[in-house]
Amino acid sequence: YVRHLVVYRSLPVQRPDAPRAQSHHPPLYYTLGALVSWWVTSAQEVYYEPPINPYWAYRYWEVSDDNKNQYIHGDDELFQEGPFHGVALAVYVVRWMTVLIGATVVWLTYRIGRETFPDRPALAVGGAALVAFNPQFIYLSGAINNDVPAALCSAAVLLVCLRLVREGPSVRTDVALGVLCGLALLTKFNLLALLVLIELAYVLAVRRTRNWRAFLRGNLVVLGLAALISGWWFWRNYLLYGDPTGMSKVNELWAGRPAAGNWWALWQSLPYLWSSLWGRFGYGQVPMPRFIYQGLLAFCVLALAGHLLPRREPLPRSALLLLGATSLIFTAVVSYYILIQPAGAMGRFLFPGLPAFAVLVSAGLSQSLTWVVRLWYRLSSLLGRQTEKSAPLSAWAVSLAVTVGMVALAVYALVGILAPAFARPRPLTESEIGAVPNPTNVEFGVGPPPWRGDKRGVARLLGYRVTPTVVEPGGMVKVTLYWQALARTDRNYAVFVHLLSEIGTMVAQRDTYPGLGRYPTTIWEPGVAFADTYRVHIPETAYAPDVGYVQIGVYLPDGPRLTTPDGRDALRLAAVEIR
Repeated sequence: YVRHLVVYRSLPVQRPDAPRAQSHHPPLYYTLGALVSWWVTSAQEVYYEPPINPYWAYRYWEVSDDNKNQYIHGDDELFQEGPFHGVALAVYVVRWMTVLIGATVVWLTYRIGRETFPDRPALAVGGAALVAFNPQFIYLSGAINNDVPAALCSAAVLLVCLRLVREGPSVRTDVALGVLCGLALLTKFNLLALLVLIELAYVLAVRRTRNWRAFLRGNLVVLGLAALISGWWFWRNYLLYGDPTGMSKVNELWAGRPAAGNWWALWQSLPYLWSSLWGRFGYGQVPMPRFIYQGLLAFCVLALAGHLLPRREPLPRSALLLLGATSLIFTAVVSYYILIQPAGAMGRFLFPGLPAFAVLVSAGLSQSLTWVVRLWYRLSSLLGRQTEKSAPLSAWAVSLAVTVGMVALAVYALVGILAPAFARPRPLTESEIGAVPNPTNVEFGVGPPPWRGDKRGVARLLGYRVTPTVVEPGGMVKVTLYWQALARTDRNYAVFVHLLSEIGTMVAQRDTYPGLGRYPTTIWEPGVAFADTYRVHIPETAYAPDVGYVQIGVYLPDGPRLTTPDGRDALRLAAVEIR
């Protein structure tokens, strides 16, 4: 999208071919991306995509580092390797722009908290921390997407709505909401739901004074400015697709379905929606452990329940109503999208409601924990173990605990889950190479032997380990191969690991690029040794008892296998008993 704007100076049109399928998005974010990256030159095509990893998303629901990368990434994408230019540089520039947008969302979340609870800044800090250290939000703030800008627009509109309710209607507020609404509609179509929030804010602002003239003026100004700023986009969609929203074409290209009768899809999608709100990276194939999502759900339920508990201080009811409405509005929008789109259950679609939700959670958690602590002190006092003068839990203590907890979650998710899923394998040290089990030192090369020295050698198998050697149907065998790169290739070679029966029939197999997809042969550094562990899952229907063996080799996915110096195109390793 961005490259199209830079090169052709025009908006892309939705078409069936995959690169242009993103063209349904409004242009504001991508135009900003074009403005900051126009100076980057590239010889690559406008709709260039990196090579696809054909083995990606292997057992995508599991927490692992096995073929999680959808694309094959080259050295041109690395700062330290160079040359750092072309599309890779343009992508980094736009990503840094998105980082700044994400930081602004965090600041706006803090301002929303201060506007809602002006005398309790700790609650604003806690809400900002829930957004700032949400692993999914951090991840997408460093990626090219319009969901983080959508959160920015929504947070800005919500902040102005809160001030509208507190200060009352004014021409300045009307103009601000109109401009923000127009920009929001040019950022993402689902932000059309902000009109409901704005209408609610005007109702709350005039309900006491019954200043309906200000109410009418505000509606006219907001709708007029929004139409003036974004109306051309809807008119363009109508001319191109016969639909102002362009959603009819989206449903055509993205296999949409009627909303009626799909409540089962919504129910089944809720766990994925929740997990991808907090941290399910890539295209959803890099999850965190399930207990983290369950713990976050319990945490949020406990926090939101705090709003139902009795409290001593008066509630900012109108502000809380706006926060709750924002969260519910965008939950409803995403729910409807799930009904009409199989790929609608993306947690990032909830980002426009995330700042409001975070402030609600922060405030509710403070109330819940304060209530629990007070109850504990009262019970302890009755038992003679505490005095009545014991201080209640400080809101700052709750905010600090939330911040520390979210920082820990973010570090674990990004360093412990995301980074390993895309990092190249760790090179083996000399001592580790010397201690490789079952040394083989067999080379695999191109073409039939005899070879001319090492010039045709591509890879050397230093050794291997197979565990366990006794397995049941439905079990798993781990085959660790210790490779040494001999040459960088022009095409990507794959590794096969076969478990063959006693009579030579296939029982189970794995195919993958080296490094479990993260270190293909086109970026190999000759001389580097590394270990790969391939998980081979035995079918439930495997014949037993049987004694099979592991066989491995290297091949082109659309071509021949590499051969060993003695002419073999596969190497037989350990025996495995199935019983």
